[in-house]
Amino acid sequence: MSFRRPIASTVLILASIGALVYACGIDITFRAYLEKRLWRPTVRPTANLVKDLPPEKTAYVPYAGMGSSGRDAAFNSLRQAYSALFPATDSGSSLEWSQATINNLLKLLGAVQPRNNADRNELELLRCKIGLRAARPDDAAALASTQSCFESYLRQPRPLRLASEARGWLARTYFLQRKRAAAAKMYLDELANTNSNIRRQRLLTSLEMLYPDSDDRRLEKMKNDLDQYFDTPSHALFIADRVTNCGPGQNPQPDVYMNLLKLLEGHKDLFRQGTASDALALELMRGTIRAGIPAKTLEYAAAVPPDSPARNNPEYNWLSGAANFQLKNYEEAESALIRVVESPSADIRQKRFAENGLVGVYERTQQRVKELHVAFQAAIPVSYGSEPQALLEDLAGSRLDGWSLDVAYLVDLELTDEELETYLMTYPASNFAILDTPYSGPRPAADFVRYALAVRHARREEFAEAAQVYRALNVTNRAKRMADAANLFAATQEAAATPEQRQQALYDYADFLSKNAERVFFNDWVWHQVQTWAFMPDVEGPRIGFFAEFDYRALSPDEAATHRNGERQLRDDQEEYWRAYQIFNQVVEQAGHTELGRKAATRALFCLRRISPERFDRRKEIRSADIRLSNWLK
Repeated sequence: MSFRRPIASTVLILASIGALVYACGIDITFRAYLEKRLWRPTVRPTANLVKDLPPEKTAYVPYAGMGSSGRDAAFNSLRQAYSALFPATDSGSSLEWSQATINNLLKLLGAVQPRNNADRNELELLRCKIGLRAARPDDAAALASTQSCFESYLRQPRPLRLASEARGWLARTYFLQRKRAAAAKMYLDELANTNSNIRRQRLLTSLEMLYPDSDDRRLEKMKNDLDQYFDTPSHALFIADRVTNCGPGQNPQPDVYMNLLKLLEGHKDLFRQGTASDALALELMRGTIRAGIPAKTLEYAAAVPPDSPARNNPEYNWLSGAANFQLKNYEEAESALIRVVESPSADIRQKRFAENGLVGVYERTQQRVKELHVAFQAAIPVSYGSEPQALLEDLAGSRLDGWSLDVAYLVDLELTDEELETYLMTYPASNFAILDTPYSGPRPAADFVRYALAVRHARREEFAEAAQVYRALNVTNRAKRMADAANLFAATQEAAATPEQRQQALYDYADFLSKNAERVFFNDWVWHQVQTWAFMPDVEGPRIGFFAEFDYRALSPDEAATHRNGERQLRDDQEEYWRAYQIFNQVVEQAGHTELGRKAATRALFCLRRISPERFDRRKEIRSADIRLSNWLK
């Protein structure tokens, strides 16, 4: 029951939420707390694997065959031929070489007679590397031979830089043999090795390739590999992290998570005390949330000592909040989610998820003023300039960023006038959420509330009151329009007017409304060019339009009825053409087949035919009225 859909770039967006957006548009979030995916563990970037490591070293030496030439001419020829296959860096070269290229390298390699141990160590590694390039991915025998070559090489004492490189290529060989766990463990060990000669970004990329998000069988592969990782804490935590890290596109497979939980429980000896024990508890919490057993999540959360630093971890509090929300422990959920929002160590994504969770907490507990406050908070424009690049890339798959439809619904449809006034009194300096309006630029959240109150005054035809609010907001065009509307409406209420004068006054008032579509009763600050896709259709079935994945049949009957009735009433209240048609129709009935009556009928038809059927609906009523008035004019 949440939306995360891109709106086309031609649409004007109310809230410009940050600079990092999808190429196809801005995300919209609505009722995220009703979507099960919100309450999953937050996606961890692969870069998290290095966040607790010492700073990466700055000096790396060339790989075997890529260094400067020595005194041996034959070895120099081999180095030159080998390095020529990598124009800039080997990251941009082809992984498969022609047989002619392989044969030439082997010929050059056979001509080299190493002069010392340094040459011998480099030459032997080059032999294994050329063998790896010669082996095709479907040639099991060649890959097995290459594996044996690297393993034999590593059984002998080697220079640190060459041993590090050899482990990397051995892991690559495992990967090609589909020995994913063996490859992952070698990459992980190399990542933790301060003497590694392999850049961390290369290792992280290799780890991502083992179980890529785009692989539909990702969870199945991890399930098959699970038990191979439970030899060291770092290996076990890696696979636990990857299993519970599946993004929105991954289908849930509870048996995978249950298998993970059994292995974690069965290997508590790997996590005996201190930070390791806390890391285990956190993975158990992630696994139980994924498996859909939030009560167990809270059991593992309680096992973390009260004085443990883990209790200040944003993820610990997010998982606690998610479990409590699902168990309807809303007070406890609120406390945990607030801790995430206020945590100095929480990243943007975690804060956004927690804010959207709090919207759900306050909706469920009917604390509507707080709900609006946190919905505004979730729409704060953010700067990503200080965030690590890896987090920026990960946000594209997991963030809840963009304009919040919750704000639009709350200020224009769901909260009463009294609740909006209470919001202004409770949060008088509510300028933390600076939102863009279609015409007047950025505005503080409190202005959005005042603007909504002015629109509501107009819908009740309290135009003088609306004009006063607009003037205070310095929205001069609407203030003037309200003054004009007030004069026209007052003429329709003139007690001393004759019937003919009152009919003309009604006609003038309706004519004014028909010429000011979306500028009198419509709240353009929150609905500009998005309402058509945001509201429920008046037919049974899933929501249509951009938000087809939102099916209101998943709501309870009472919730669905409340949504439907509220939206229907707002559509009627805000549509200037509909209100104008009703007044013109009144003039037709009163004036009959007079010149004014015929003019009113013509204008009524104009209004009916200008109403957007996608946004307003009432197709049958509009068609019936159109036929009736057309026949009347004949």
